[in-house]
Amino acid sequence: MGLDTVDLVMSWEETFGISIDDSEAVELRTPRQAIDLISDKLGASDAPCFCPTMRAFHVFRSGARQASDDPHLKVKLSDALWSLSAGSTKKDFWRKFGNATGIENFRPPEILFCRARVRDAVELLVERHLKSLLKPSETWTRSLVRAGVRYGVLGVVGTREFSDDDRFVEDIGMC
Repeated sequence: MGLDTVDLVMSWEETFGISIDDSEAVELRTPRQAIDLISDKLGASDAPCFCPTMRAFHVFRSGARQASDDPHLKVKLSDALWSLSAGSTKKDFWRKFGNATGIENFRPPEILFCRARVRDAVELLVERHLKSLLKPSETWTRSLVRAGVRYGVLGVVGTREFSDDDRFVEDIGMC
């Protein structure tokens, strides 16, 4: 298991609130195998579900409006994250954001030269806080697990273009 794989497995454990044994992790060769393993652990159904990125955007926008004390704050995916906290310190803004959304320990993406955008934060919500996007009456579905697995790969490797049957090392480029 390379460092990318370790980071990815830890990401999935955090995202889904599960534990993946080392013996299970070393057997995972494709995203589909990870989806199957995690779905089994969560008892995920094949039922239709919400779009996780759409839900993440709405949660983010609501949290940003509350943190900025501006209920009419316009939030677009292309907006720079630093522009949202104008009028308060970044630390204060993200603390208020966490309180407003109920997403504990949310840390905005850190990208060099302050180029992080709302899109990056929305993707981070799906990658690391997918469990927090579920409402109390909602249960895990294979579709949600698939989104979490794929966003985990995006977060670790940075690639979006791969199939569920691509191999992590040979096709996706993990080491």
